[in-house]
Amino acid sequence: MEAKRLEEISAEIWKELLDVLHRKGQWPASRSDEQNVPKTEDMNRLHILEAQLKDALEKNGQWLVYDQQREAYVQGLMARMAELEKQVASAKQTQQVKESKSEAQEDKQKYYDRLLLTAKKDLEGERQITAQLNSELSAMRMKYEEQKRELEYASTTLTSLREGEKGQREDDRRRFKEKMLRLKGELDLYREKYEEEKKKNWDLSNQIQRCTADLENGKIDQQNVQQQLNKVLKELRKTREQITKLEPAKRDIYFVDSSYNFASDFNDKMSLREEQQSPKQRNVLDESFLECPRCRVMYPTSQHRELLAHIDFCTV
Repeated sequence: MEAKRLEEISAEIWKELLDVLHRKGQWPASRSDEQNVPKTEDMNRLHILEAQLKDALEKNGQWLVYDQQREAYVQGLMARMAELEKQVASAKQTQQVKESKSEAQEDKQKYYDRLLLTAKKDLEGERQITAQLNSELSAMRMKYEEQKRELEYASTTLTSLREGEKGQREDDRRRFKEKMLRLKGELDLYREKYEEEKKKNWDLSNQIQRCTADLENGKIDQQNVQQQLNKVLKELRKTREQITKLEPAKRDIYFVDSSYNFASDFNDKMSLREEQQSPKQRNVLDESFLECPRCRVMYPTSQHRELLAHIDFCTV
């Protein structure tokens, strides 16, 4: 019964060991896939353990058959010994009862003595066989204990593999959680940077639009100033031509008041216009230029009054 129980425990431990290895992906799904299994130190140990378990199961089966045969033989031997002992007792009793009988009885007694001697020899032989069987039984018990220790080692190995698998799963879960948290932090950081860049791009786009609008307004103002300047220059030319024509006839009733200065009046108007302009428009006017129609000297648009003063004295 103990051998059967040992065999059942061995089969159960081996089955659980195969299930654990199969879940870890370190054991082939079928015997045909054994060539594809990586030969690591653990796998070599497991193969050795598998061979030891198979050998232990085979020896346990042989020992069970042998034990059954030995039990049957010992039972038969004990029955034979009991029968011989009965015969010896019967012979002794017959010898005691018939000591006083005739020579025939003596011959019969000699026969019983020989029979008793034969029974003693048989009994001694059976005892030797029994001693040999007991010695073999002790050896088998030692092998049984060794196989039992191997099964305990297999059970311990299976438990350690389960604990290692559980610890590995916990480590994998912890590393995955840490990686997810790190990726989430990086994603949040990238999202913040994206929002900042988006805001900067939006502000820059607004600034570009404002600068473009200011530039367009400045161009329009420059065109207006240029047109007004051209008008003033035309008026100045006409006035000077009139003055030139009127110089030979100074005594004429008609004369031009020399105190009137068209350039001064124009400068006053342009000063009033500049006071109404915004700083941004002035900056745009500084980026555009006007030139003297005579000497081609360049003046910023914001310095149009200096240009007018220059035109009054330009003799080129």
